[in-house]
Amino acid sequence: QQQQTPQQQNRRVFPVSAMHLGQTIDLDEAVKTHVFVSSARAPPSIVANRVADPLQRLFGKNSIVIELPHLSSSSSSLNKNPSRVEQQDPAPPPPPSPKYLALFRFGSIVGINLSPQEFQQYTNDVRSHVIDPVKQGSERTEEFGIVLEPQQRRWLQHQEYEHQVINGMSRKRTPSPSPPIVTGDHCVVSELDLNGVAVISTIMAQTVALDTYNDTVDNLLDKFAAINSSVRASGTFKSSDKGFMFKSVAHNNAIFIDMISKIRLKDRSDMAWNNTHYAEIHDGLREEFEIEDRFEQIEYKLNLIQQNSKFFLEVLESEKTYSLEWIIVLLISVECVLMCFEMSGLGEQFFASLGSKLAPVKKLIWGH
Repeated sequence: QQQQTPQQQNRRVFPVSAMHLGQTIDLDEAVKTHVFVSSARAPPSIVANRVADPLQRLFGKNSIVIELPHLSSSSSSLNKNPSRVEQQDPAPPPPPSPKYLALFRFGSIVGINLSPQEFQQYTNDVRSHVIDPVKQGSERTEEFGIVLEPQQRRWLQHQEYEHQVINGMSRKRTPSPSPPIVTGDHCVVSELDLNGVAVISTIMAQTVALDTYNDTVDNLLDKFAAINSSVRASGTFKSSDKGFMFKSVAHNNAIFIDMISKIRLKDRSDMAWNNTHYAEIHDGLREEFEIEDRFEQIEYKLNLIQQNSKFFLEVLESEKTYSLEWIIVLLISVECVLMCFEMSGLGEQFFASLGSKLAPVKKLIWGH
């Protein structure tokens, strides 16, 4: 059997799961109910469903990242078999792998190093705090992986060490951590802390949110295609189509505003601004998940919807203006007829006769 190298022995793989639950997550209520509730003060119904007290937490403008506690492994099996203790290797057990949970105000949840059952339990807990949720079973999800290789180092031109010239003398310099490697299904990093988790979770949360918004925009385009077919066949709008036009304009604007202000697709992560290592992870993931290209595609579709809405609303406005013009022409025509009666001398006789005929109606209405 081939022996593993120290680098392979230290290599750890963390699965990443992301899901978009709805338009908004009430972070304040979700955190209060499922994260920071003390077992001594909380009702049993809340304690039973809450996330265990976190080891670390990181608050962002629209997010919170939590390091979940490790479950201590029981040593009762060793105590029950003392004869086997002496035969076992006294080497210390490997350190437990950290687990993380990230919640985002724009409706996404990300779990790192969680089993499918654990992630599903956390999504069920948070789902009650989602505003305008996605239909259950239709949520957009994404799977990814983080490969942690602490021994990974940067080699310059395949040399064991980088050389630095100081005062005319060449000295060996300690190798620096390697830049992250991002592929289609995982990224390789030399270290992983809460800040790095926040950067990776943000991109994963954005990509599932983009999928949901893309589905919504596609549904709007399908409805516009149906309206185009109906207008082409009949040449007129239905009353329901008129209401949809105004709603689609508002929906179109809301989606664009959410992508810019809530999901912050055009903003760089705060961690990426302050640290080059995090910037490499951030930029590599954005490029791999094609965040910029997908945003431009959705923006193009939104502009198409806006142009269609503008065209149809202009047609409706022109029809309304056309009707008002005919009403004005009719009123002017009536006024001209009355003026002709008045000028011919028949006006007084006509209005007197009309008044006598309308007198019973007037008496019935006014009562005298």
